[in-house]
Amino acid sequence: MIRMTAVPILFVALAQKPTIAGKWMACLTAEGRTGCTTWEFAVKGDSLWGTDTGPDGQSDLIVGHIQGDRVSFKTGNGCTERVLQRCTVLVSGTYHGDGWKADVNDTDNQRHHVFTVTRVTGKP
Repeated sequence: MIRMTAVPILFVALAQKPTIAGKWMACLTAEGRTGCTTWEFAVKGDSLWGTDTGPDGQSDLIVGHIQGDRVSFKTGNGCTERVLQRCTVLVSGTYHGDGWKADVNDTDNQRHHVFTVTRVTGKP
C-alpha cells in the first residue's frame, strides 16, 4: 500500500513596489475652476519619459528622473507659443500607489500649484 502524505503549500504574495509607469490624471482647482492634464509615463531604471496632454495640446516630457518614490520632470505644455523656448513647467512629487500630490512650477507665469494626481487605468 502506498501511503500519501499531504504537504501544505504556502503561497506568499510579494508586495510589489509601486510604479509611476502608466497614465495619470493631474487636476488643479483654483479660483473656483478645475483644470486637468493627463501624464503618461514610461520608466527605465531612474529615467522617466512620456507625454503631457492638456487643454493647450500635447508635449513630450523634456527631462524626467525617479529617485525612490520621488519623481521630477519638465514639460513645455501650458506655455504660450511665443515663449516656449524659455518657458518650462517643472513638476515634482512623491508618489504612493495610485495617488499623489505634484508640485507644479510654471516659469512663464511665475506660478506654483499643487495638483492632485490619480492613476487613470489599472496598474501596469
